[in-house]
Amino acid sequence: MLKGADGFALRLGTAKLDITPRQPMTLAGFSSRSGSFEHVAQPLFARFYWFEQARLLSYDSNAAGPASSRPVLLVTADLICWGTDRMPGLRRKLKERFGLEERSIIMHATHTHSGPQTSAQLSKVIGTPSPEYLDWLEEQVLEGAARAAADAETVQVRRGAGTCGINVNRRKLVEGLVRGEPNELGPVDRDVTVFAFAREDGSLKGVLTHYTCHPTISNRNEVSSEFCGAAMDRLEAELGGDVICGYLQGCTGDVRPHLVQDGKFVYGGAPEVRRMGDQLFDTIQAVLKGAMRRLPLSLVCTRQASVPLKLQPLPSEDMLRGWLHHEDIMGEWSGTMLHNPDRFRSPVLLELTYVQLAEGLSFLAMNGEVVMEYGLFVKAHTAGQVLPVAYSNGMIGYVPTARQVHEGGYEGATSFRYFNLPGPFDPGIETDIQQAIAALIRNP
Repeated sequence: MLKGADGFALRLGTAKLDITPRQPMTLAGFSSRSGSFEHVAQPLFARFYWFEQARLLSYDSNAAGPASSRPVLLVTADLICWGTDRMPGLRRKLKERFGLEERSIIMHATHTHSGPQTSAQLSKVIGTPSPEYLDWLEEQVLEGAARAAADAETVQVRRGAGTCGINVNRRKLVEGLVRGEPNELGPVDRDVTVFAFAREDGSLKGVLTHYTCHPTISNRNEVSSEFCGAAMDRLEAELGGDVICGYLQGCTGDVRPHLVQDGKFVYGGAPEVRRMGDQLFDTIQAVLKGAMRRLPLSLVCTRQASVPLKLQPLPSEDMLRGWLHHEDIMGEWSGTMLHNPDRFRSPVLLELTYVQLAEGLSFLAMNGEVVMEYGLFVKAHTAGQVLPVAYSNGMIGYVPTARQVHEGGYEGATSFRYFNLPGPFDPGIETDIQQAIAALIRNP
């Protein structure tokens, strides 16, 4: 039996379910699209990882075995996000059926912009959700969790790292204005972190890969799991058997694929998705074939904290009524705010979920479109031992830095309307977030 200090072992169960929409619906992520998707370029999947901490019991030579506890569910799905409006009900179902606590659940989205909309709280400009699809999706989550829980077996964990250069910062300051253009000198994280989970006989059971890049290669009206899905699909095909390979998205709010022509971003299609997916796949394969470090087991630890995010001064009702005639996002947002006054009274909460499964296998999940700088902060604060996992357990919108708020641009000044927030964030949120992250990670 594979075990760590004090007689503990880590057990893992995996499952994979197809979550591709069966009915026509609009896709999320691009306001340029109209109507239902035209076809499926790549199917969408949800991959399930059920972790248990097992304490090995041995009362006599004839009675030995694991006593499992502290279950943690990690789901990574080819979706743009998990809707904040649906999370309370989903969490309640997971607790009723499996006994899972909120702090032990990470519902993660790879953030593909070529999948269905999952939240009724966001602007309809970027996709209208199908309640029928979302009901079915939650049924798939319960089914996948059940399959993964029933599949649990003892594993050892190895960690390795590589680099992949398909991403680039997308905020460029030109003559005092922020433009959505390639910024080769801007902050970026090209690390690829790979975790391999092996059974007692040495056979591979699962792989998790962490990287940081917006899945926005294609804006075509077709279903696609984008480059990250393409890489995972190919990896599973190459590894064979029942190995489940999941992707974890970092803080990629201001980073996108390096698909550039004449100094400007351009979009591609299926060939570009495959090409960039292959680049990530090549990196992962090289890591798996190289020297990976075996991680010591430790007590499974889960914690949560919520950070109230301050907003800038909010518009008056008269101001909102004055903007109603706008035919763009301004008009729709103003109408939404006037018809939902509770949004002005409800705090905007950034939810942080910290999960440690082994020494060097720790995640900090965040329910927002968090920019790169916060991911770099998490890694620097923990010597790379904790990985930031944005787009998890809901979606409140873009979470910018103080400098981005002052500079303006999409992330810091205008994106809030697409998420139906009452106003842009105050620059002081950066200090509040960093302090909360540091306190949550170091809290015993």
